[in-house]
Amino acid sequence: MTAAADISGTWAWAGDQLGAAPLEVRGDPFDGVAVIPSSLDADPAAFAKQLDAALQDWMATGRRGVWLKIPIEKAALVEVAVDRGFIYHHAEAAYVMLTRWLPTDSPSPLPANASTQVGVGAVVINDEGKVLLLQEAVGPLRGRGIWKIPTGLLDAREDIQDGVIREVQEETGITATFERVVAFRHWHGAMFGKSDMFFVCILRARGCTNSTPFELQAAEIAKAQWGDFAEFLQQAPYPRDSPQWARIYGLALPFCKPEAEMQQATGGLVAENLPHGMGRPGGCMIYHTASDASAFELREDAVELDEEVVRKFEQLEKS
Repeated sequence: MTAAADISGTWAWAGDQLGAAPLEVRGDPFDGVAVIPSSLDADPAAFAKQLDAALQDWMATGRRGVWLKIPIEKAALVEVAVDRGFIYHHAEAAYVMLTRWLPTDSPSPLPANASTQVGVGAVVINDEGKVLLLQEAVGPLRGRGIWKIPTGLLDAREDIQDGVIREVQEETGITATFERVVAFRHWHGAMFGKSDMFFVCILRARGCTNSTPFELQAAEIAKAQWGDFAEFLQQAPYPRDSPQWARIYGLALPFCKPEAEMQQATGGLVAENLPHGMGRPGGCMIYHTASDASAFELREDAVELDEEVVRKFEQLEKS
């Protein structure tokens, strides 16, 4: 049984030429295959036969990129794959992903692992125009008496507005509403040779005053207060003596007043949840300048693609 997966992403099998149980695979729109982890034999010797047979089949049928996801409970299989030309792509807590580019006459165009982590910072403004400030219980600012805004990293598949709201809630117990992204920083000195994008967001803590109590995340936060943001900007050495942070946080200052005193807000990026359209289910968040939103009119009746194209989009998103 040696049927290879077609490019539309249907289920298929590969591999009994060498007497091995076949590997189950799914094709992708780029003539590649992704191996289904549940079909991997946990015994390294048996897996070696599986993989040898599958590689013969994939090469004979013109497959190109191979994605091999090995669960942590089958970690003994990694050495077998590496011996057959697979390389590491990325790892998570429960698996390692390996790849191999099969053509010998062209370099691999397989996308590299994620290059960038995404962080968020929250300028949270209460009903009196004061801003939520914290002191860290851990980290480089611990014990130095330096105030900062709530910050954190996004989880996988988490929107910016959801992540910044979550961080504020986790660290202080304050429930806030996302208003806009006021600025972001793109830096190339993050851990493990990666880049970092840090989005500073304006949030409103409606119903909160300067006497509203906090529920601090004791493992990370030592103190919290509602403070004057203009005074915070003069805190030395941070952020006053850092040109990048002084600029980024300074852009948030015009929003740091009671909401009732705000005129028509301008600047920054607001969030809008829009459908994919073209017959594809679901949607995603986009962030844009509010003044540009009226520059075009959205169609209420999205033009639908044929079912085959929709199916290929869906398989691509899953791969």
